Amino acid sequence: MPIRIDPHLTGAIRSSPKAITIQVRDAPGESASAALRQARPELAALDGGWTSAPGLGPGDTNGPKFVSEVIPADSGPVIWIDGGSAPVDLLLTIPRVIEDHLRRMGVDDALISTPADSLRLLRRDTGLSTVTRAAVLRLFPAPPVLRRGVPTSPPAEWVDAAGGWLGAALPTERVTMAATAVEFTLAREAALAYLRDAQARRTLEVYVVAGEPPGPVAAIQGYFGLGNLSLAMAGDQLSDGDLVAAAERLRALALRLAPRCSQAFVTILPTLHDNLSPRPPAPGVYVERAGGGVSLRSAHPSAVAHLCDELAFDAYPFQVLGPGHRGRLGGLPSGAVELSEGRFELSVGGFGDWLPGSPELEVNRAKGRDALAACLVPLEEAIALGSQRWGGPGSA
Repeated sequence: MPIRIDPHLTGAIRSSPKAITIQVRDAPGESASAALRQARPELAALDGGWTSAPGLGPGDTNGPKFVSEVIPADSGPVIWIDGGSAPVDLLLTIPRVIEDHLRRMGVDDALISTPADSLRLLRRDTGLSTVTRAAVLRLFPAPPVLRRGVPTSPPAEWVDAAGGWLGAALPTERVTMAATAVEFTLAREAALAYLRDAQARRTLEVYVVAGEPPGPVAAIQGYFGLGNLSLAMAGDQLSDGDLVAAAERLRALALRLAPRCSQAFVTILPTLHDNLSPRPPAPGVYVERAGGGVSLRSAHPSAVAHLCDELAFDAYPFQVLGPGHRGRLGGLPSGAVELSEGRFELSVGGFGDWLPGSPELEVNRAKGRDALAACLVPLEEAIALGSQRWGGPGSA
């Protein structure tokens, strides 16, 4: 059969030009992937010209805002494109560009289409957001930023460690990879290979998930372009003992990776939704106004992320902290344990005391916040610290 363009793809481009998902099916996988990789620069360079949208001037371009890496799905490789404000007629040339590159690779039988199985886990009404009871680990590399506004990508060794954890936490041969608004079932090793590639490319957000709601799930959440990595085990079927055991395993992994952390923590959350963000869960720390009476929320996690080698997001049952935190605290807090490379661990109560509904939860959170008070600062102070470091207004 010849190379065909699915009419549904044309309709999808017209209806959703900012979220165009294209899959090449019925073709040799390696050749199709190579064709898409070769097509990416040409797709990114498409230009409708400065007269094609309001507000542009001579010399301005108007093409796709983003073209993803090639995603190696079982049923055929995929790319995802944000068409931005480019003219729809220009975006409708995308399938023909891909067809041309397929022919250059010697492919003469393929279907250029839209994925059939996208957005199961990423749907808010039925996906990961609905999963309750989660034990999570969040890791931030040292230093947290390479330079102002450019986060450090979690190191490759963390990705390998996360893959080992996933295989032990919920052993399955097939997993789901979700990235840039598409998701596919893959062999676990293929998904982990893509995850390693995403780390090298500093991909903003990619998940690898074993299991599927309503059953238990284990998830790796790679926020490589945003400077952190998270692992989570979650599910309503998990008993209190299961959650505590999962948290203990994540604690052991955090201690193993501690030497390259700016900060790491393990906590237990009521829902996995609370952790599905590049910024970590921080229920909120409050400080009194200077004049008394009304309390103010402390710095948002987005303001702390680039300063997390000195500031803390919140108190958690277990944390790995470093020299910057020790300096602000004036030494090791009570109960802290020295680690290598200037790091230390701080535990507040046991994981069982932080289970949803535990009568000890808020008591222990308050104790942890008292111990870390010097590292939990209002937004204004976080902005000032950013200004001191980078010579301008604080940056999130």
